Amino acid sequence: MSNEQLSQSTSANRDEITWSGDGKFIETLSVKPVVNNSELVEIIVQTQFLTAKNPDERRVKAQIFLPRRELKELHEVIGRVLAAVPVSSGETPSE
Repeated sequence: MSNEQLSQSTSANRDEITWSGDGKFIETLSVKPVVNNSELVEIIVQTQFLTAKNPDERRVKAQIFLPRRELKELHEVIGRVLAAVPVSSGETPSE
């Protein structure tokens, strides 16, 4: 993904991060609390193929439900991975 673009949005208890590659697809990761269970968080990864017949259609690639404590563990793992990876040019250490 050399021409990668990244954006974030927040709406109605849902946080999303979107990235796209060479203009052929868009990937979206969304995280939101489960309405009927305050201990669970839903994580969904979706793809849009911009060259498809219906480029606005989002297809679910993955969907998981995590207890909040496991989401915190995932957060810690991601933090450790980011701390171990060298910072690339154009990126600040806090990103």
